[in-house]
Amino acid sequence: MPPFRPTAGLTTGVLALALAACTVTPTPVTDGERQARVSADLAQLSRPVEPVTAPITLDEALRRAVLHNLDQRVKLMETAVAQGQLDVVRWDMLPQLSAQAGYRSRSNDAGSFSKNLSTGVENPDVITSAEDRTRRTAGLVLSWNVLDFGLSYARARQAADQTLIAAERQRKVLHNIRQDVRQAYWRAWTAQRLLPEVTRLETRTGRALGESREIERQKLAEPLVALGYQKSLLDTLRELATRRQELELARTELAALMGLPPGTAFRLAPPPANDPVLLALVKTPVEQLIERA
Repeated sequence: MPPFRPTAGLTTGVLALALAACTVTPTPVTDGERQARVSADLAQLSRPVEPVTAPITLDEALRRAVLHNLDQRVKLMETAVAQGQLDVVRWDMLPQLSAQAGYRSRSNDAGSFSKNLSTGVENPDVITSAEDRTRRTAGLVLSWNVLDFGLSYARARQAADQTLIAAERQRKVLHNIRQDVRQAYWRAWTAQRLLPEVTRLETRTGRALGESREIERQKLAEPLVALGYQKSLLDTLRELATRRQELELARTELAALMGLPPGTAFRLAPPPANDPVLLALVKTPVEQLIERA
């Protein structure tokens, strides 16, 4: 049987087909996919949380913040990803096991004839075949490269360090959340106590401003004196409005830290008269506080 020789045109066609198969074309993200991603993110962000059924204590605020805070969840997932990457790199240090299988078939038998090496005479009358028309091949190779092991070991050490870094970042985020919740809780508690007083002061100041304008209209006092008094009252109202905004923002900040949906109504429980944490900080020497910080 004459050997098979591919033509130049067929070779070019096969090469072009192989190059076309290896070409990677980027696919842009469609508006529908982007909208689906946005909907999924909003559903994850607005998933139901525990309802507020009682006044919130400081411990309850800390628990809710650690449980529902989004930054804490992100860092927790980063730690899980780093741990998974470390597990993958560890497998790279093991010997590589590769298996392969194949299938070959032809339409006729592969034949050969003998040739006398001393005389050079061929004998085409005797044709023999040494293989079947259809063959299946298989192989199993176990390899272990010292250089690859060294590189994999170095990558595993780096992945282990990245895992520790991710865990430390998560711990730092948790520490910052607790610190922010403590500060926001005390500001919100102060706002809960002072907002009624601010409202009463605004009412009294507004009433005094109206009376001063009536006195000015009836010319019962000097105009400069009345105008100076009204300017003082307006400055007081502006200052009260600034303080009201700061107090209301404290409650909003605490609600965001606890993961409560916007507009959720809640009240804060009165803090204990002798907070053990605050008392411990007061009794701790300054040098020890600096070292702990």
